[in-house]
Amino acid sequence: MCDGASVLLHVRCGGCAKLYQQTVILPAGQGVPRDGDELMEYPEVRNANFQCPKCEAPYAEIVAFKVRETNRAA
Repeated sequence: MCDGASVLLHVRCGGCAKLYQQTVILPAGQGVPRDGDELMEYPEVRNANFQCPKCEAPYAEIVAFKVRETNRAA
């Protein structure tokens, strides 16, 4: 488990195919995803709203992700 993590999503717009990034914060105590299937189990990712910065299309495809753990000092 970790004290929280952010996930950098690499996203492809479903309208214009532009690649962009979006960060999702995972709650503390949930651990970090090891693969794409685990990533999609997180409601913070499943319920994320996407909007292309170029064409403003509200739908996209996650093509990659990177987990950034954050350890909070007490």
